[in-house]
Amino acid sequence: MFVNGGSPATLARRPGPVDGADLGALASRVRPTAASRTRLLPVAGPLVPLLPDGGLRRGSVVHCSGEGALSLTLAVVGAASAAGSWCGLVGVEDLGALAAAGYGVDLRRLVVVRAPGAQWAVAVGRLLEGVDVVAVEPPGRARPQAVRSLVARARRQGAVLVVVGPRSAWPDPADVHLVVGHPRWQGLDRGAGRLVGRRVRVETHGRGMACRPVARELWLPTDSGRVAPCTDDRPAAGT
Repeated sequence: MFVNGGSPATLARRPGPVDGADLGALASRVRPTAASRTRLLPVAGPLVPLLPDGGLRRGSVVHCSGEGALSLTLAVVGAASAAGSWCGLVGVEDLGALAAAGYGVDLRRLVVVRAPGAQWAVAVGRLLEGVDVVAVEPPGRARPQAVRSLVARARRQGAVLVVVGPRSAWPDPADVHLVVGHPRWQGLDRGAGRLVGRRVRVETHGRGMACRPVARELWLPTDSGRVAPCTDDRPAAGT
């Protein structure tokens, strides 16, 4: 079922078979309105130093893991979505629409496939045919055959595949691996106060140009729900 009017398009709300025909029709429908086929899709400024190309390279696989991996995923895809790219989320059960919008995701160009179960790879494959960025949280360890097929399809279609979850769930080295660690929420003092942001350390490594590790301290999120570089112990209001 598609939900318009500013809400994400949502398919397969309950566990059960994924309707491949619906997903295929959606991919065909959004393909002409996808962003221009440039080599790189943009990312938010604070994330540029973490990616070897300074953006999301089409045909690549990015893996986000660690505490706060979903927040990092939304931050990674936010700028591409805001620039006009369609994005898909598969198997992400705890997605908050307000959180996604805060990171820049355009909900009018977001497709959410909930609880695809064993057919998660089918859903991802269909979306890769017409969506610029597809993020997936596999329900357990993915089979190597399914992983190889999806990686090959992403490269062939010039899409970006973002994997969310532990490294053990994806038995294939990603082009770029982003690891969130050392989370520290700010704003509470002896159990009282208001949360104003979460400070994390994001480390990146991978293959090729990403083989040299890079690390950055980020607010993920700031008090306004965005991503920002850490310059002190408290995020600036409205950052």
